Amino acid sequence: MDSEHEEYGTIVEKARARLELGNPPNKTNEPNLGNPLNWEMCLHFCVQAGRSLIVCSNDGDYATTHGDKRVPNHYLADEFHRLMGDEYTFEVTADLSIALKRLREIND
Repeated sequence: MDSEHEEYGTIVEKARARLELGNPPNKTNEPNLGNPLNWEMCLHFCVQAGRSLIVCSNDGDYATTHGDKRVPNHYLADEFHRLMGDEYTFEVTADLSIALKRLREIND
């Protein structure tokens, strides 16, 4: 098995463990591997590339809405910053144009 397949296998294993433990992002009433796998892939690629992360979603697994602002899930934010450090940002927005604007700002 080549290293790319091994990496993917590790990501899937981490997502399955996250699902079994009930850790976010995950819906307790209808658990599936989708969000845990997406999150593990995002973490993996952020670590590899040394990049911030902006999730564009209105899914309550990633953030809650307070007024007109999306506040990232605390568990996910803590996990992201433990892996990446505070020099990188983790944000969640439901608006694609805002996500793209923030990506340009962060990467300039």
